[in-house]
Amino acid sequence: MVPSTVLNDTFLTTTSLCQSAEQLKIHQVDMTPAQCVSRRGGPISADKFKGVPITGLVQNPGWALLNNTIEEAIEVAMQLSRQAITATVGLITKGQNSAASHLGLASDSSLLKILKDQGLIAARSFGLNVGSQSVQAPRRGSLVLGGFDQGSVANPFLYEFPIPQSDMLPDRHCPLQVQLTGLTLDIKMANETKTESRNIFSKSTGIPVCIEPYDNLFRLPSETLSTLLGYINQTTGQRTSLVPVSEYADELVNLEPGLVYRRQSGEFNAALRFTLNDKMTVEVPYHELQRPLRGLNDNGAAVLDTNYNELQIFSDAAPGNAPVLGKAFLSQVRAIPALTTELRSYQLGLSFC
Repeated sequence: MVPSTVLNDTFLTTTSLCQSAEQLKIHQVDMTPAQCVSRRGGPISADKFKGVPITGLVQNPGWALLNNTIEEAIEVAMQLSRQAITATVGLITKGQNSAASHLGLASDSSLLKILKDQGLIAARSFGLNVGSQSVQAPRRGSLVLGGFDQGSVANPFLYEFPIPQSDMLPDRHCPLQVQLTGLTLDIKMANETKTESRNIFSKSTGIPVCIEPYDNLFRLPSETLSTLLGYINQTTGQRTSLVPVSEYADELVNLEPGLVYRRQSGEFNAALRFTLNDKMTVEVPYHELQRPLRGLNDNGAAVLDTNYNELQIFSDAAPGNAPVLGKAFLSQVRAIPALTTELRSYQLGLSFC
């Protein structure tokens, strides 16, 4: 189950998502049943639970575009540390675009409301540390409901951002929105001594972007992605040739294809610097931006293919051209939304890495 700052309710994937030939295909690649089950994060069997009315559950407004279907709801006991609560959750029964279950933590989260009403947390807030999926420097994450882990924040000064009353992004609902006012690429190949600093994006008014831990990779607008790829090719002398999913599909299934290239092209030493609202700068270092290609083998186990490297930037333009900063970005910050009635804002702090 993955925390979502977009959904107010919790939604679980079901075994019905891995039954048809269509459901066993992703990015035009056929999956084994084991790969599908692993991709869905361990789906549940709906018939083992008592069904309840779905009335009241609020789905993601953008799910109509993603073809996800919520037709059922169940009542479950959720074990949280030393406490258990009863909650109603929705079941995802159709659709190809929910890779795992969603833990709803948006501004009107039903889970946080239950915990607050029962006196189990002091405020409807949470602190999220996504950890790191880096191969070179992996780090465990944590989720604190009703507070945050102050020891995980490197700088006591936290940058505060308002939660907007309406969406600024086209076709994407997102409470945690910021203005991206700068994006810089510092790039150096391993066999070169010179570092090139390239300004990919700079605009005082900025463009709205969504911070969402459900996504892993950076998802960039088409123009920004095109500029980035141009600088990569220019700086590396065209040595970094991207490869299609079909080239490595026999070895593993890549659930969220980034920019993949053959390792023999050379190590890609680069960092991305993001400037948010002209006041906060976050650098995503080399070991977070690049890693060996990771995917699922036929048995559904996560494996690495060291013949390829992958930049943690989604290979296609962001859906609806709505950019997203996912786990690769959040590996460098801590998100601390304060979702009380009095304060509808969230804070970001640079993390200890």
